[in-house]
Amino acid sequence: HVDHHDLWINPFDNQVMLSANDGGGTISFNGGETWSTQENQPTAQIYRLTVDNQFPYRLYGGQQDNTSVAMLGWATHAGGLGWKDWFDAGGGESAWVAFDPDNPRFLYATSIQGMITELDTELWSARSVQAYPQFQLGMDAEDMRYRWNWNGPVIVSPHDPTVIYHGAQHLLRSRDRGVTWEEISPDLTRNEPEKHVAAGGPFTNEAAGGEVYNTIFTIAESPLEAGTIWVGADDGLVHVTRDDGATWTDVTPDGMPEGMVNSLDPSPHEPGGAYITLSRYKFDDFTPHIYKTANYGESWARIDAEIAADQPEAWTRVVREDPERRGLLYAGTELGMYVSLDDGASWRSLDLNLPLASITDLRVQAGDLAVATQGRGFWVLDDLSPLRQEAEAEPAEGHHLYTPSTAYRVNEGLGGAVGPTVSGQNKTPGVAIDYVVGGALEDEALALEILDAAGAVIRTFTTDTTMTADGVRYTRAPAAPGHNRVFWDLRVESGPRIAESYSFFGDAQGYRVMPGRYSARLAVGEGPAQTREFEVRGDPRIPASQTDFAASGRFLESVFDVVVVLHGGVNDIRNVRSQVNEVVAQAGDVGLAGVEALETAGATLADSITALEDRLFQKRRAAQQDMVAYEALLNMQLTSLMGEVDGSDLPPRAGVLERWRDLEAEWAVEEAALTRVLGDMLDAFNQLARESGVPAVITRGRPRAVS
Repeated sequence: HVDHHDLWINPFDNQVMLSANDGGGTISFNGGETWSTQENQPTAQIYRLTVDNQFPYRLYGGQQDNTSVAMLGWATHAGGLGWKDWFDAGGGESAWVAFDPDNPRFLYATSIQGMITELDTELWSARSVQAYPQFQLGMDAEDMRYRWNWNGPVIVSPHDPTVIYHGAQHLLRSRDRGVTWEEISPDLTRNEPEKHVAAGGPFTNEAAGGEVYNTIFTIAESPLEAGTIWVGADDGLVHVTRDDGATWTDVTPDGMPEGMVNSLDPSPHEPGGAYITLSRYKFDDFTPHIYKTANYGESWARIDAEIAADQPEAWTRVVREDPERRGLLYAGTELGMYVSLDDGASWRSLDLNLPLASITDLRVQAGDLAVATQGRGFWVLDDLSPLRQEAEAEPAEGHHLYTPSTAYRVNEGLGGAVGPTVSGQNKTPGVAIDYVVGGALEDEALALEILDAAGAVIRTFTTDTTMTADGVRYTRAPAAPGHNRVFWDLRVESGPRIAESYSFFGDAQGYRVMPGRYSARLAVGEGPAQTREFEVRGDPRIPASQTDFAASGRFLESVFDVVVVLHGGVNDIRNVRSQVNEVVAQAGDVGLAGVEALETAGATLADSITALEDRLFQKRRAAQQDMVAYEALLNMQLTSLMGEVDGSDLPPRAGVLERWRDLEAEWAVEEAALTRVLGDMLDAFNQLARESGVPAVITRGRPRAVS
């Protein structure tokens, strides 16, 4: 990479060197002849962040000394986010990227010196749409028609996606995809001519554009009122127009010092509301500056006191208000993340597992918080439901269950992780269920249950993970004092696993549920249970109907019921065979009367069990490659057939239904055999055992009768 900022040479071995540059860190062990790769570290320095409304959504931003980037915030395919999940969005390293969030075909991305491109993501063609293409490298600002910031902003109107705004010292507007531009404001900066000459003196003058001052630094149009546009400058001025640029008002907060108005966030709840952050590190002032207004800037209140008290040098770059909950604020600072539940009156850290990094921008999208950092790339905090509900949380006996957010039933893909090319961690599939445990649990058990629309329990997470009578072991639920989170993968409870079987050959994984209404129920000890309802939706990209989902649900339930009975039956007959052998051996050891008849009946029963087992389950498979060496028997035929539908959003195909009819007929024969072995044959053996004076064989409940 280029732009090397630091070089460390090991003082004890000068063959070992470390270079830090705009691409990350690289190491040499041979005095610089060869260097380690920089493709293995998430060190992107992101300037600004925008997010579209696609499903899944994408993150867009410029990367210092690199290209801009558009990247999935999460992926519906298996594994992590890989190199195939991002592309260059146009513009340059310092880009803002703007677009119609509902149809991001045309991407408008800026670069230094007012450069701006339009990228057509359908044709993958790009063109310059710069308002006045004056080549400004080496030029003093006083000779420029437009003074552009290095990080010059561009936005698309949230009310009219054909309207683009681009900021120099004037606000420019285009209504025809950048073919023509018009000035819709006067100079909205301090316009100080003495600061428009050559910068840096005779030794360090690099007129690449980073030295240009008195420029528009941020633009935002109110999401509630078309034509109400806020503009912040890099010299500390704030202006607003309420008539689409016809007239402008200087609404800079009284007493706010000179500095960069780094972010400006119009409230999504209050027409006259807005939040601004001022960054003054260039003035050696590293304290946070956050202001809010509720009256279009007529008056402002400063709301950063608690951040300053916690970390005096956590200067702020960005504040965003949650679009769903009024007064819920997120602040990105030089020293991490903060959140306020009371419109800035108080703040608390929201770093969690976020590395210590400078937060450059934030966006709330689809219930997630997307974060841009300098040096650690993009991060996403999945599911803001607990924060949105925190003020209304009413713990019952110290415990509280939050209402889960809407979940989406998406195809998880056919592949695994994409190996060394993984760029990011994917969102955990399913729905997050959050709850608070009021204190340390001693003898009390915690249970979190998932209920369907009819109120039937279909999944259980619990601290009591002892195996149930039918061989099912529930998933472990965390129960540490404080906040806990469980991810439900939208699957019903798995059936019994065939004991002593290799990997998935003996598994009976529960199938994915269909879209609909579900509930989470939390119970701790004998205390009152708390129930919260939520929705599971289908993938909005898939044209599946409720009729389709109903057909899939009926099919999966039918096949899964057979798998559950089959697996339970295999475990039962194996257990019976073991007991039969023990009973016969015990009778023989003591020479009881009738032992010959008992031995004959036991051998017949054991042989019948082995023959049945060998038709139901391929026990010779002891390693993954054994699947190509030994034929899949009935249990694998059934579970494999389930996968044909479980991995799709469309109803069962004709071939699937035909195969199910064949397997169903085969199962009817084997189920009758299972009933006979655990019924008449076992009864006859137990009668002989009782007559011989030895204990009878005990088994789990009898299988249902075959009609």
